[in-house]
Formats: sequence, structure tokens, C-alpha cells
Amino acid sequence: MEQLKQQIGMAVRAERKRRKLTQEALAAEADISMETVSNIERAATLPSVDVLFKLARVLPLNLAVLAKAEASKPEISKERMRLESALGSIVLTLPDDEVEVLLDVATALARRA
Repeated sequence: MEQLKQQIGMAVRAERKRRKLTQEALAAEADISMETVSNIERAATLPSVDVLFKLARVLPLNLAVLAKAEASKPEISKERMRLESALGSIVLTLPDDEVEVLLDVATALARRA
């Protein structure tokens, strides 16, 4: 569960920052407390399903992907999770043709490994 808390926290923080929202603004839009946002981002608490759905209405969080990642991923470092979250946030900002180029680069790198 610790990894899931970290993944959710990093995803929430990355999306909040990408949208240039403060914790206070996100809390207001999601109708939750600022303390709850802070606790989630610091992985101090695992949010309830209700809170996750409130956050998902404001931020593009894919709850199914987060849950599947928890079930299938081996333990990974906080740095790796941060990098994956940052990459996911960048991909969301790119047009389709640039995402295809990024996929080609990633595929070539994976073949080298």
C-alpha cells in the first residue's frame, strides 16, 4: 500500500502543478480540505474512494491505471515514480504527432536495454 500512496501522491502533485493550481485551489475545486491534499501529496495517507473521485473530477487522474500499477509493478524507487509521473504529465501536453515520435524513441531505447 505504501507504493500506491506514493503513486497517487506523485500523480496528484504533478497534475496540480501542471495545471498551476495551489493546494488550496485544488482543495476548493475538489471540495476537500487543504490538509487532505497535503497528506495525499506527501503520501501520508491513502485517500478514500470518495476523495479520489473528487480529485479525478478536477485532475485527469486515471484511477484504473493507478490501481493496476499497484498490482503489477515491482517495488520501485521514489525517483523512478517521480520520473514516470513527470513523463506522463508531459505526454498529456503534446499533440498526437509528437506523442508518436516520443513512442518511437522510447521503443528504440527499450530495444537497446
